[in-house]
Amino acid sequence: MSQHGTPAAATAPARPTGSEPLLRAARPPCTALAVDWLRHGLRDGERSRDEVMRAAARLGLTQKMVRVARERLGVVVERRGFGFNSRAYWCLPSSPPRDAQTGPNQEPAPCR
Repeated sequence: MSQHGTPAAATAPARPTGSEPLLRAARPPCTALAVDWLRHGLRDGERSRDEVMRAAARLGLTQKMVRVARERLGVVVERRGFGFNSRAYWCLPSSPPRDAQTGPNQEPAPCR
C-alpha cells in the first residue's frame, strides 16, 4: 500500500495511450544500422566472420542483428579448411577477389 492508502499497483504509471511520442521512433531501426555497418565493413573485400563478429560485439550489435544484415545484403560466405581449423570469410557479392588470377574464360572466386 502507498502512503495514501491505495494499493501500490494503482499508483503505477499508466501505459502509453498512443498520444505520447515514442522514443524509439526517433532512431533508425537497429537492423538498418547493422546493414549499413556491415556494408561499410565489407566494402574493401573479405573479412573473417570472427573478425566481423568481434567488431560487432564491441559496438553492441547482437549476433542476430549481424545475421539479418548479412542475409539482407546477400553476403557471400566461404568456408575454408576442415573441422576445427575451418574458418568462414564474408564478402559482398560485388567485391572483387583479392588474389584471384582470372583470365578471360575464368570466373573469379566469390571471396578471397
